[in-house]
Formats: sequence, structure tokens, C-alpha cells
Amino acid sequence: MAGKTKEYLADLSLIFISLIWGSTFIIVKEALENIDVFKFLTLRFGLASILMLVFVIKKFRDVRRSFIPGVILGLVLFSIFALQTLGLKYTLASIAGFLTGLYVVFVPFLSIILLKQFPRKASIVGVFLAFFGLMLISYNGGDFEINIGIIYLILNAFFIGLHIIMIDKYSKIYDVTALTFIQLTVVFLLSLLFSLFFTDNSKGIILNSNVIFAVILTGVFATVVAFFVQTAMQKYTTPTKAAVIFTFEPVSSAFFGYFIGKEILTLHQYIGSALIVFSIIVSEVGSYIFKGESDA
Repeated sequence: MAGKTKEYLADLSLIFISLIWGSTFIIVKEALENIDVFKFLTLRFGLASILMLVFVIKKFRDVRRSFIPGVILGLVLFSIFALQTLGLKYTLASIAGFLTGLYVVFVPFLSIILLKQFPRKASIVGVFLAFFGLMLISYNGGDFEINIGIIYLILNAFFIGLHIIMIDKYSKIYDVTALTFIQLTVVFLLSLLFSLFFTDNSKGIILNSNVIFAVILTGVFATVVAFFVQTAMQKYTTPTKAAVIFTFEPVSSAFFGYFIGKEILTLHQYIGSALIVFSIIVSEVGSYIFKGESDA
């Protein structure tokens, strides 16, 4: 019974962090009305890096050994958060949450290129479902409008898929805590660099309640706490169940987008969003339907 208790606790923990991740979309979007994208990322990852320092202070050897792969992962991670945060400036938080989940569709095809593993039938079905979902989301009164925000978020999903594959490779060789610390620090330094040299600094930083809350929520809970909860608890549940649970993130983004930001989607956008969620589930759990296929 102890094993089942751990599994149930793990499932609840993963639901909890999925809800946190989903809630950040609308909260960050509202914060960006008062602060530049890269200034926000500087504050978020500066806070997360300081907190992570506590966990690696006695792991100097692991940090030194993990430095190069950590920097590489950090460059990819910076691309992820820069694109996602930029996308939120031009797109509804609800839609951003659904589009971010498209990383599940990209992973199998990146596996072909980087790992020489071919995608499952379910992954191919997932691609077509996601494509039609994207078309419905971008449909606007007779035209299909792919605005810059949607492009940013699709690229963001691509880099998340790339990051997943690289993490899978490096986490088996290097200390996970050290890798995470280096990644977060790289994102912090690059965000600081961009905020100093590539943004308008004449306005300064407006630290109102929205910005402070968003920095704490994303820096502490959506980054450091979520990382440790996922690492500690996911091993007690099944990969299939975890994949299904993580689809709560885009659903959560729509929920908080409606109740906090008063965002209302059109009927075809809701249908398109539902198709994207379905594509994520099909892509992740399809291997259990098509028995014996590869895990790409």
C-alpha cells in the first residue's frame, strides 16, 4: 500500500506543478505591461540562480565538470524563455499555453535528426491533429492569421523539444543539480546582457505588485520548486500517467486566462485548443496503443 500511496502523492504533486506552470502565462502577460521582457527574465532567473546556489554550494567539482554541457543547455533554455515571454506580449495567455504544449509533437522528429530514432505512428497522428488545431486557433473571420506571437511560441515549443532531448542525453552523464544551476545562471546572464544593450533603459524598472508577484511565482515556484518536485516525484508514477498529467498545463493556462485575465476565445479557438491537447495526449500515450514501437 505504501507504493500506491507514493504513486498517488506523486500524481498530486505533478498536477500541482502543472497548475503552477499554467497559471504563470496570464500572470507574466500582465506583468509585461509594466516591465521589458528581458528585464523580467533577469529578475526571474537571478532569483532562481541565487536559490539554486544553496543546493550546489558544496558541489564545486560537479559544477566544474558540468560546465560546458550546462552552458549549451542554458543557451537553449534562454531561447525557450525569451521566445515564450515575447510570444506572451502578442498572444492571449490561453493560446500561449496550448501552443507551448506542441513540444511533444516536435520531440519525435528531433529524435530522427539527433538520435536517429524514427517516430511512432501515434506521433505522426499527433502532428496532423496539432496542425489542424493551430489552423483553427489562427483562423480569424475568413483569414488565417499567424501573428508574430504565434511564431514565437511555435519556435519556443521547438526549443523545448530540443531541450528535452539534450537533457535526456546530459542528465545520464552529469549531475542534474549542477546542470540546472548552470542553465539558470546562463539564462540570467544572457537576460541581463540583453536588458542592458538591446532594450530601452530610459524607463527603468517599475516594480509594482504585478511584477513582484510574477517574479516570485516564476522564479521560486515555477522554476526552483517545480524542478525539485518533478525530479523527486516523477519516478514514483508511470511515464504515461505523467504525460497525461502535464496536459493540465495548457488547460490550466486557459482556466487562469479566463478567470484572471478575462480572456474569452472564439468557438473555433476552443476547438483548436482542444485538438492541440488531444494531439499531446496521442503523441505521448500512443506507444501504449501501438505496442512494440520505438520510444522516439
